[in-house]
Parts: sequence; structure tokens; C-alpha cells
Amino acid sequence: MSLVDDGDHARRILGDEFFQRILNELREDSKARLMQTKNKESDLREELYYEFHALRRIEEKLKTYHDRKVFFRKKGE
Repeated sequence: MSLVDDGDHARRILGDEFFQRILNELREDSKARLMQTKNKESDLREELYYEFHALRRIEEKLKTYHDRKVFFRKKGE
């Protein structure tokens, strides 16, 4: 796949309403579970912290692919 193809795929995924709904539900689930942890459950809190940030990294990575395509196209003009 080319850089442009990757950017197009990333844009479609980011624009997909179902994908965004899933990401939002997973984030909200992580936050809710985090708020329900007990003081002594530090390992679980740490796991949920990393889970929450992993979801954010997925979205950021897709945005990066899209941005690279935009930059590549502008650079070529």
C-alpha cells in the first residue's frame, strides 16, 4: 500500500460512525471501571490506565496516517 492509500483508509476508519461509537464506548467503560476500583486495586487501575491510553493511541495513529497523506499531497504541489 502507498502512503496515499494508507491515508485514505485511515480517513475512512476515523469517519466511520460505528468505529467511533465503539471507541467511545470502550473509553467510557474504562473510565467507569476505573472509578469503581477500590483503593487496594492499584494493579487493576494501572491496567485500566494503559487500556484507556492504548485506545487513544489507536486513534492518534490513524490521524497520523491521514495527516501524512495530506502533507505528502501538499508537498507534491
